[in-house]
Amino acid sequence: MPDGGVVAIDWAVPEDVDKTSLIVILFHGLAGGSNETYICEQTFSLLEKGHTVACLNYRGSNGLPLKTPQLYAGSYTADVRLIIKHIKQAHPQSPLIGVGYSLGANILVKYVGEEGAHCPLIACVSVANPFDFNVGINFLHSSFLGRLYSRIMTRELVSIFNQHLHMFPSSLDSSSRTVGFEDTPPVSPTKVKSSRFLTDFDEQLTRRVFGYRTVNEFYRMGGSAQYIPDVRIPTLLLNALDDPVALSNAIPVADIVANPFTILATTRCGGHLGWFESLFGFGTGYKRWFTRPVLEFVEAIHGVYDSLPVHLRSSFIEHNTHALKANHVHYKGKHSVIFQHHHQNHPNGAGSGSGVGAKSASLERALPPLKVDVATSANITPSYVTVPPKKRSSKIKPKPSASSTSSSSSSFLVKMLKYVCGLTSSASIEGQMIRRFVVFVCAFAAVMIGSKNRKQILGH
Repeated sequence: MPDGGVVAIDWAVPEDVDKTSLIVILFHGLAGGSNETYICEQTFSLLEKGHTVACLNYRGSNGLPLKTPQLYAGSYTADVRLIIKHIKQAHPQSPLIGVGYSLGANILVKYVGEEGAHCPLIACVSVANPFDFNVGINFLHSSFLGRLYSRIMTRELVSIFNQHLHMFPSSLDSSSRTVGFEDTPPVSPTKVKSSRFLTDFDEQLTRRVFGYRTVNEFYRMGGSAQYIPDVRIPTLLLNALDDPVALSNAIPVADIVANPFTILATTRCGGHLGWFESLFGFGTGYKRWFTRPVLEFVEAIHGVYDSLPVHLRSSFIEHNTHALKANHVHYKGKHSVIFQHHHQNHPNGAGSGSGVGAKSASLERALPPLKVDVATSANITPSYVTVPPKKRSSKIKPKPSASSTSSSSSSFLVKMLKYVCGLTSSASIEGQMIRRFVVFVCAFAAVMIGSKNRKQILGH
């Protein structure tokens, strides 16, 4: 990046790809990466249809080295803007579609709204978007369970911070801070490491690194909800109404309905990035079904785009030239102006900086079980490894024996355990949070059942 920071793109390329093939860019969630199960599942579904996939990895995520004292945040779109610009320059004839998950969905939708009619993407998909940080953080800390979630997530964020502690000396001078935000208070590593809740972490690190005056200002301005009216490309917004992280009452329904470019799809159940196809792993296993409607939307948009003559593809989306002027929550600081047109005054583009290293970086990584090459350099031409479509197994499952029938209760417990393991297999903060909560509930249930059985035994 221009300031010396490092990001990475994991490329997954199908066979028989050409220079006009669709490229789908995937944005992972909080503390995630291209190795997340939901990213891998979506990647396989896209590869089977012959689409190229570019999975982003933000600064400091998924094992990336941190070269500057700045992690990523849900409000920060400068890196995404540069990455998409780089991909478009490297593949000028390929249409681009963005798909974001959780925090990545917020970043993506915010970017699309900021770009407006000048967005280089032809479509966008948002999955489990939190939309409004203020609503989410207040609800999260309003209950015992929410505060437990907050502490678990904060612990994981502090762990990531500790991995890059060398980039945060005890007293950062103004030259070490994010370009354009040199006047913000310094970061105290000791206070960051002592954070107990998300609000503490964001107060001690996030809002200072990104130049917000208060943590509440960061929550107000960081959400993508206020950018929904500015979206000018076809956008699918998928959320579960029972999502404990991306709350249903934070969805800007009125703005989505009023915007002809946005489609809202909600499900009664699904949790946060759940949407599993079956209970306890019966039949289809632990696959997530939401990858299918996402793929169908991508296919529909690309089909229309691909059917047009080449000279008409630049006008694929018809925009209203009399759109209302965009007005967002703001004050007269460097990072919070009213964004218009190309948003040249947005803080993400405020100053290019001299940089502390090369203006580009590349990192060889792997997207298990795909073999891919990664490149994020504007000066390096990425090389690709073709990946054949995933083959489904056709093995016939043997019939259960008589002995298995006699141990039905233990088999049920094993299936439940497998289901919990599949549900909590994600390496992200959301997955770890659910894992610890499930362990807590199971331990509590075991204690209660044991206590009840003991009373019955003593009663006899």
